[in-house]
Amino acid sequence: TEHLQKLGHRTHSEDEHQRSSRTHPKKLRLLRTLDMAKFPKPPPFVRPAATFENEEDAASQPGWGVDHGEASLPHPEEMRAQVDEKQGQSKKKKTSCVLAVILVLIVAITLALVFTLGEEIGDGTLTFGGSGTGGSAGDSDSEDPGSDATNTERFIDISDFVTGRGISTIGAVSNRGSPQYKAALWLAEDDPLKPFIPPTAGGDEDYALSFAQRYILTVLYYSLGGERWGENLGFMSEKNECDWNAQFRTKSGKTVPLGAGCNNDGEVVKIWTPWENGLVGTLPDEIGGLHSLTSIAMQYGNISGTLPESIGDLSNLIELGLSDNLLTGSVPASLVDMKQLQILALDDNSLTGKIFDKLSGLEKLAYVYLEDNMFDGDIGEMDATKLPNLLQLDASTNLLTGTLSPVLFDHPNLEVLDLHLNGLNSGFPSDIPNQSKLKFLTLHMNDLTGDVPSEISNLQGLSYLDLSHNRFDGEIPDSLGTLLNMEYLFIGGNQFSPGPIPGFLRDLNGLKELSLKRSDRTGKIPWWIGELDQMYLLDFDGNSLTGSIPESMGEMTDLFILLLNRNKITGTIPRNFENLKQLEVLLLDDNDLNDDINFLCEGRTNDELIDIIGADCRDSNLDAAPEVSCEDSTCCRICCNDDDPDCNNVQYLINNDPIWEKSYTRFHFQFENYMKKWP
Repeated sequence: TEHLQKLGHRTHSEDEHQRSSRTHPKKLRLLRTLDMAKFPKPPPFVRPAATFENEEDAASQPGWGVDHGEASLPHPEEMRAQVDEKQGQSKKKKTSCVLAVILVLIVAITLALVFTLGEEIGDGTLTFGGSGTGGSAGDSDSEDPGSDATNTERFIDISDFVTGRGISTIGAVSNRGSPQYKAALWLAEDDPLKPFIPPTAGGDEDYALSFAQRYILTVLYYSLGGERWGENLGFMSEKNECDWNAQFRTKSGKTVPLGAGCNNDGEVVKIWTPWENGLVGTLPDEIGGLHSLTSIAMQYGNISGTLPESIGDLSNLIELGLSDNLLTGSVPASLVDMKQLQILALDDNSLTGKIFDKLSGLEKLAYVYLEDNMFDGDIGEMDATKLPNLLQLDASTNLLTGTLSPVLFDHPNLEVLDLHLNGLNSGFPSDIPNQSKLKFLTLHMNDLTGDVPSEISNLQGLSYLDLSHNRFDGEIPDSLGTLLNMEYLFIGGNQFSPGPIPGFLRDLNGLKELSLKRSDRTGKIPWWIGELDQMYLLDFDGNSLTGSIPESMGEMTDLFILLLNRNKITGTIPRNFENLKQLEVLLLDDNDLNDDINFLCEGRTNDELIDIIGADCRDSNLDAAPEVSCEDSTCCRICCNDDDPDCNNVQYLINNDPIWEKSYTRFHFQFENYMKKWP
């Protein structure tokens, strides 16, 4: 859906995956330690002696060398001529000395004026090559951009501006090699616009904000390894920072600008980067200075470190997408200040600590994706009543514990609740209200116990239910048969009381996936199972089913995966199984079948071949025929000995691990050892 796609833009690779205390700057004293080699070389007559430790180093630099002719001894003939002139020159010596002193004074006064004027830049009274306060980018064209004095003073003023306004710390800007240092240096020296540097206070505030966001975007570029991005996105160009973006075409054909984007007032409101664009590094504190930001989408990268506390300063942010990166540590408490937040996607990182208390009170929050992290805490501590607009919550594959609260099932808007693969250790609440909003509920691979209450049928909107691989016991409730929207039902891997395949399944004629794996099912496979003709996954693995395979199953022509292994099924394979042209996985091993099943592989095109067939087509007694005849080189990939419990002992867990990027729809089947694409 469109609201999800906002955070998931791919490029042409679409098919592939503590803020320091802010102090006032020390002004010029700090900047005198700059590595002058970073700036263009000054004219030969300027020689800052402190730059080099010895004359040899200086001589090795073009334009910085010593005039060796001036220091060498004169030729003897020249010496004679000089002696002849000595008398006349002695009369002029005093006059020359006086003139030299005057010349030195003039030079000293001139230099003092230059530095005084340079200091006035910070007050907005003078720019190099342009007008005073209110000047625009590009006004410095009349000044030599290669002048060391110009670039140094620009760096000083940029440092004063960003530290005086609390955008960066003096320690960050003065740290050579830091993103902040590089950003200030680029703006001072290499920015093609040579923008006017606003004063720390006063002046044109709109322009000051524009300059600040240009600096912040430059810091972001260097912080995330922009020099090595797959797509530059127009960053660091001569354009206005609002045009630091590039057009990309999505899979659906829509053109989307990725990079920085602005509103009509010239304020940066979004930062979107292509997936897998080579983002490497940490998010800088400075990002909190982009106060107009409404959307961040920087997924599928290598962004590491912690989320900066300054993220909470983005009070207008609506979408925060940082999925599939390398983020660590806890989510900052300042998250509670992001009152406009509607989409939070932090999934697939290594984040830790408690999270739900930091979401409390974010009343506009609708989509929360936290899966595949290491968040801990009690799920019962989540007060869903303080998230009234919540539509989707995915906190699967974390370290959550505690009790399922009935409040989660009484939410007025919640449609998706995914808490699978955690440590939830309670029973299923029985006081479930009547509601039809919740459509997707997956709790598999927890430690849930007790009965599955019949009141689960009060969730009439359910189309997807996965309770498998817990410790539920008792009877499978017949009330599940009233959930007529059900398409995906996984309830195996529990400790239910032994019994037949539930008759209520016949009423769920919209079922597409059904798993009763290891659920103590007994008796025959009912003939009506073939009426579920929309089924593409049917899993009866690991039960005690008896009798023969009903011929009606040969009419389930959409079947993609059929697991009948590890049962007590007898007889032969219905010959109409040759009609199952979509079949990719068929497991029949560890049963009591007796048949020649090579017909399943005959007369099929390459596209129709069954990829994995498993059967008891090998016998430990070499003189005896196996139970099932199947060529292991051309038809059966898995040939087992019926007496070998270790043959094909893969669990074949085939639960869907749903993700928001695919709108919670199945896009592949994955076992421990195999993956099959769907469709």
